[in-house]
Amino acid sequence: MIVSNKKLVLLGTVLFLSVLFLLPSVVVGYGTTSGTAEAKTIDTTYNEVLSSGDDNAWYKVYRASGSYLWAKMTWSSSLDGFTIWIYDPSASSGIGAGGVTSASIGKSIDTSGDWFIRVERDAGSGDVSFTLQIRSSSSGAIPGFEWLYAFFSIVVLLGIIAFYKSRKSILN
Repeated sequence: MIVSNKKLVLLGTVLFLSVLFLLPSVVVGYGTTSGTAEAKTIDTTYNEVLSSGDDNAWYKVYRASGSYLWAKMTWSSSLDGFTIWIYDPSASSGIGAGGVTSASIGKSIDTSGDWFIRVERDAGSGDVSFTLQIRSSSSGAIPGFEWLYAFFSIVVLLGIIAFYKSRKSILN
């Protein structure tokens, strides 16, 4: 069977886009350092689990200078204690607040960049489920960025369908 260069290019493009845009949705969890922090979006609530072997969970959000970043976490067990932190883009300077079953912290953003949110276990052990809310007064992120994944997924799907239809018509 002879495959034309156009079909190889189409197939390569479909595979490349599939890996590029579908792979990030498979990655779940959190980072254990600022260097491995999981990217999050603002104005969203996340249901997370801090594993028994970890004492920190790191997240990052892009914020523009002049905005305000607020993060709140809640958990059900009063035996577990947590502090929630907001760190600047260098992850060297942060402010934190703790609590028994909830904690929240807010910060005016003075430098554009990836700001870090760190959940730190102060007491307790075992897997702990918690809710993390991230809010901001103004958006420095690209509006509708989440929709790019859906758009490119549809493009990839249409490319696959077109490839198989053209392949079927050639064989018949």
